[in-house]
Amino acid sequence: LQTDVEVAFSFGAAPPVSNDDSWARPGLIVKARAGKKDFGGAFDKVKCVVRGVAADGVSVETLDGRARATLSLAKLETVIPAVGKRVRVVGGAHKGEVATLEALDIGAFAARIRLEASGEVVEGVPYEDVCKERV
Repeated sequence: LQTDVEVAFSFGAAPPVSNDDSWARPGLIVKARAGKKDFGGAFDKVKCVVRGVAADGVSVETLDGRARATLSLAKLETVIPAVGKRVRVVGGAHKGEVATLEALDIGAFAARIRLEASGEVVEGVPYEDVCKERV
């Protein structure tokens, strides 16, 4: 019969922040949704280019180069280019690969892409998993 059981818990330092979960990367064209109150509205529904990614946020610059800010990933959206243009896969099994946008399925909010490295055609890629990239 056990009467006293001592259980020790070790609460060490928090694990390091990993940017592997982040889809943002320098050179992507994104849409900022910071709201009209933040940054004087300069980053509300505006297309921007990602300049850098850090633990505290994503550094972006407006396409015209007039304004820069650091925004949280939650305030950014992917941008879908015209069919035939280059995209970067930012999520899913092919994350990090470059592809060409071949078609859009508006009803399913998905895209068909052709991976540049292998030539493989991938169907049903969610809109949030592909993003326009500055060439």
